[in-house]
Amino acid sequence: MDKFAQALTQVTGTNKFCRVFDLIEVCEQEINRGMEEYPMRAEMIYNMFMPLGKMASPFVDFTPDLFRSHCREIIARIGNRLGKEELNCGTSAECILCIYDLTMLQPVTQDCGTMYYKLWKIVFGEYPDLTGHGMTQEEIEREMTHSSYDGAAEIEIGILRKSIGKKRKVEVPTLEELEEKRADDFIRGNTPKWMEYQHSNSFQYVMRLEV
Repeated sequence: MDKFAQALTQVTGTNKFCRVFDLIEVCEQEINRGMEEYPMRAEMIYNMFMPLGKMASPFVDFTPDLFRSHCREIIARIGNRLGKEELNCGTSAECILCIYDLTMLQPVTQDCGTMYYKLWKIVFGEYPDLTGHGMTQEEIEREMTHSSYDGAAEIEIGILRKSIGKKRKVEVPTLEELEEKRADDFIRGNTPKWMEYQHSNSFQYVMRLEV
């Protein structure tokens, strides 16, 4: 698992204070991206900045792409209007951190290693090659598919997601709570003017954040 650890801890600098700001920037980027991808949920996603920012702390010592995946997964759940339980399930990035912490304490089992591989593919888009033999993605995929641990790993990932959701200190606001915040802002005259409509054959959303 040492190579997993090496890849995860490839941070952009040694100053932890600066890395916090790097993650905040990642959060802003993913919120902007989410508002473009889910324009009908743009206001809800905009209001996710503070909750996501409060979730950054566990990711500070790891590659920023891990937190990027976490933000993107949470935002996708908002965009797809998932329920409270589904909103608060652990993300793939959080599952990776959980297993990483476990590897620092004791050797992991083969099925746990299979979980790590699967989660790594979800977060980073490809499997890691820890064999040192230069295996292709197709070869690793074939090994994973034929593994006797493959089905069990899927079930255990689901269990791990639920467990993380129950223990996470910062809850993801429900869609109703995000909508209430929008209504409260409107009543107080604080509605953020970050959305304009532009007419060119059809209506298009033009996103602009204003402080």
